[in-house]
Amino acid sequence: MTIAGTDPTGGAGVMADLKSFHACGVYGMATITSIVAQNTKGVQHIHNLETEWLKEQLESVFDDELPQAIKTGMIASKEMMELIAQYLQAYPEIPYVIDPVMLAKSGDALMDDEAKADLQNILLPYATVATPNIPEAEEIVGF
Repeated sequence: MTIAGTDPTGGAGVMADLKSFHACGVYGMATITSIVAQNTKGVQHIHNLETEWLKEQLESVFDDELPQAIKTGMIASKEMMELIAQYLQAYPEIPYVIDPVMLAKSGDALMDDEAKADLQNILLPYATVATPNIPEAEEIVGF
């Protein structure tokens, strides 16, 4: 299952995750954190969903079929991170992959400094695997 934002071009977010899942021969489920208007030229607008919307999506998935793995991308708020952490605590046997999405491919910032710290403190400790790109890795280690 992926928990992330959207990308209308299909090059990032849940759309790209679902394509990757399919290419690997696994069934993908998706929950949405943010609706992003972006293209190869940049990010035009981000609409972060309310945490309650994410909660309802997660409840729908977990009430029906337990994911075999969880992958997060763009997480919109501290409250969303705390909600996801509750699921990671409740299901420690589920592998967790964190892609600490902080920048769009165009270089546009997707998180402020406070959100970056929240990501590192709330979600990163649960990760089985982290997949930052070089700029994100530099942010995480304070380079």
